Amino acid sequence: MSSTNSTTTTTPPQAMSPSNTTATTSTPSEQATNNNDNNNNTSLYTNTLRMVLPYYYKASQHIRYYLPYPSEFGATRITSNLWLGDLSDAMNVPQLNKNSITHIVTCVKSLKPFYPEEGFTYLNLHLFDQDDEHIGDTIFEESFEYIDQAIQKGNHVLVHCMKGRSRSASIVIAYLMRKNGWTYQETLKMVQQKRSIVQPNVGFERQLLELERKLLSSSSNNINKTSSSQ
Repeated sequence: MSSTNSTTTTTPPQAMSPSNTTATTSTPSEQATNNNDNNNNTSLYTNTLRMVLPYYYKASQHIRYYLPYPSEFGATRITSNLWLGDLSDAMNVPQLNKNSITHIVTCVKSLKPFYPEEGFTYLNLHLFDQDDEHIGDTIFEESFEYIDQAIQKGNHVLVHCMKGRSRSASIVIAYLMRKNGWTYQETLKMVQQKRSIVQPNVGFERQLLELERKLLSSSSNNINKTSSSQ
């Protein structure tokens, strides 16, 4: 299934001090100002990412020749053939090869495949880690098919974003929910046991819960059809 939001590429707390603290309450106008400031900060962050990420790929191609690869692999093995990691893991060619990873799902907006010339196969899901980013339906379907087909052929798959915490974790969770018929909460718990930093953002959680509802509804319909045919 094709998607305008994705492309496929294939080639041959710091603790608080107990000292003087004062509790304060803000007025409605102050709260509104704070909310506006937060919205402005979010917009600034998003716009900055949009400007910077297209150039990240070009810079990384030069950096890779001057800096050594990390000796350790930070990606987490979620199942025997499925890995969850961050940006640096997707750039670590020696460790990708060492762990037999051939397929990479990139969940970062405007980030091109790093090493198609090395024989890696890519699925690019152009996603921002924002509450209003849409990842349901088409994205879930396309990523499921890509991951499942690769694994069925015996390949190993790495799913990554910038930190391996929200975007890529949501794609992995959606895959496992559909593959195993699990609920969102039990899948989240399983993945967090493997990689403790995992936490989909509020918008992604909402869409994963909607996926759960659809999967349960589909399962119930199949059971009813089977019962009525007997």
